Formats: sequence, C-alpha cells, structure tokens
Amino acid sequence: MFGVAMNMKSFISESMKKWNTELNAGQTRLGKVKIKRGMFQDNSLSPLLFVLTMIQSTLVLRKTKICYEVKKNGERIYHLLFMDDLKQFAKEKKTNSFINTVRVVFEDINMEFGLSKRDYLIMKRGKVVESDDLCMSDGERMRNIEDSGYKYLGALEMNEIMHDQLKEQVEKEYTRRIRNILKSKLNGGNISSAISSRAVSVVRYGAGVIKWAKNELQELDKRTRKLMTMSGAQHPKAGVDSLYLKRRDGGRCLIGVEDFVYAEVDSLDKYLRERWENMLKEVNSNNVF
Repeated sequence: MFGVAMNMKSFISESMKKWNTELNAGQTRLGKVKIKRGMFQDNSLSPLLFVLTMIQSTLVLRKTKICYEVKKNGERIYHLLFMDDLKQFAKEKKTNSFINTVRVVFEDINMEFGLSKRDYLIMKRGKVVESDDLCMSDGERMRNIEDSGYKYLGALEMNEIMHDQLKEQVEKEYTRRIRNILKSKLNGGNISSAISSRAVSVVRYGAGVIKWAKNELQELDKRTRKLMTMSGAQHPKAGVDSLYLKRRDGGRCLIGVEDFVYAEVDSLDKYLRERWENMLKEVNSNNVF
C-alpha cells in the first residue's frame, strides 16, 4: 500500500518476531516474555508502524463521507485522528452508522473497540443539547456527556476547551505528585530533579493550550516552596532565588512552573511561525495561489 522497499519489509517482519520483554521481581530475573500482539514500546520505529496501521482506518472513514457541513455545499469537517485518539464530526442521524464503521475497521486491524472511553455530544447552534445515551446495534450503550466534557489529546472539551476544569485537574495532580516526591527518601538534588521531571511535566503538557494567568503559575511555584519547607526539604529562611539557580552557581536547580510554561509557549510560537513562513515560501516558489 505504501510502496515500502522489500528489504525494509523483511527487516520489520523479522524484527517483530523477536519482540520480547524481560520480567523481574526485585533482584530476581523471572525470564523473557514474547510479545505476540500490540506494538512494542520504547523504540522509534513502533510509533511509525502504528501510524501506518491507522492510516487505513482514516481512509475508510473518509470514504463513508460521514461528516458535518458548516453550511450547505460549504466546508466539510470529517474527523480528527492522532495516533489512537479519534474525534468524529457528524449529523446526529449518522452517528450510529459511523460508530459501526469504526468498529468494523478496528476489528479488521485487530484493535480493541471498547465503549468505556468513548463518549458522544450533541450540539445545535453552538449549544449542548440534552439527550439519552446512544444505543448501539449490538445493544451496547455509549454515554452522552452533557456536563462533564470529554477528553481529546488530554484536553477536556465541550463546545470549546474547558480551561477552568483543566486547570483544576492539573493543579490537583501537580500537588499530588509534589507530596509523593517529598515523602520519598531522595536527597536534595534528586528531589529537585524529580519535581522538575515528574511534577512540572504535568503542567508542561498543557502549556500553550491551557490559558494560565501569571498569578496562577506563581501560586503553583509558591505552593511548591511551601510544601518543600513543610517537609524539611527547604529551610524556612532560605533564599527563593537560590532555589532556581543552577547547582554550579550554588542553587538547587529547581525548574519554576512559571518560567517553564512561558518557555514552552515561546517555543511553540517560534515553531508555528517557522512552519507558516516555510509554507509561504513553498507556495511562492511553486506559484500556487
């Protein structure tokens, strides 16, 4: 289908036969287990193989022509698919047909189709409409979400991204991770590293998507310092600035949430600007209008 060279096909096929993982219990090695289904993780090839597998599904879904028309004979919105996260736009009467198509396609490529993580939402003229759960042809029911919202790529949404609810979830998870790290027996340097990699990463994921106010990010940093002081990981009279300095400069090398989020936003903005400029150059060079 993709015109992959025969030597690459052979390499991939033979490599997949050797996929295995090692099980250990403490210091005891229990042995190796062959992976007979699914995608092997922790390597750069598997995401590409997964995407190649899913391309077939998006092609089939487009052929069904199930979509939502913004206006008659106008722009059509089909679906959004990133890895295994799928969002479909369709008229209410076409929903059941689309879901059955997805079920057939997923079964064809040996993917499990479960309804536990699948929800649907009915909207008319930008407003959420109350409705009962959707009854499938096989008797299963799909939950209708009218208030709680749904998650797509980790972001909680309804008719738009639910920023307040998302921030609340992130703040709770961030605080929980900070508390768990401070309960551990790590030394000072490793505590800073763990907070920076394990806790700050929760806030990082939504940087550029969630609308954080400056005072909200400052409050998270303040909460971090307070929890560190309460647990004895930071002296009550220690300087705040030294906490974020690099270790070679006499600091603790802790990454501040505020600085990190702004750095991520700037990085995303730079990336999008470069992409846009490259697209304009390509259009101009090909004289495409």
